Amino acid sequence: MLKICYSVAADTTRAAERKTAGELVEKMLEREGLNDFLLAKTQKGKPYIVGSDLKIGITHKNGYVFVAVSDGEVGIDFEKIANNNPIVAKRIMPDDVHEKYLAAENGAEYLYSVFSAREAFSKLSGEGFPFLLSRKPITCEMMQKTYRFDGEEYVLSVCGEKITDFSFEKIERL
Repeated sequence: MLKICYSVAADTTRAAERKTAGELVEKMLEREGLNDFLLAKTQKGKPYIVGSDLKIGITHKNGYVFVAVSDGEVGIDFEKIANNNPIVAKRIMPDDVHEKYLAAENGAEYLYSVFSAREAFSKLSGEGFPFLLSRKPITCEMMQKTYRFDGEEYVLSVCGEKITDFSFEKIERL
């Protein structure tokens, strides 16, 4: 089971995005029957629910906030597709992936898809930023979708143990 919800924060500040993330987590966990819970973070900053088998992942960018709740480990990332950057591509991609990037018709979209996938995996594994630069391969089930918000393209990546069955829902401003 994987459930993903998103909402739009009151503005694009980190404080507003974090507040919206907290509200989304609360709403999603209430739906799962957890009305009294405690969120904590590992030493590396990965969020978890104390005393629960449910796992969570959180990402936010440009006022958009996504929360994933799953019965297996999960990592989630949301990135705006921006300018193509061959230097970043070379730095984060394993050689075989970099070759595909060089041959890609849309280098920027490919770059941000790979970047987002690597970021989602780094959140899943708890390795964080060092994994992003390690050029190691990603070893998890991956789901990616491209979305258009306010005329801009974004890629959403979800990496996890059990992502074959999922639901996706927008929750209006909380």
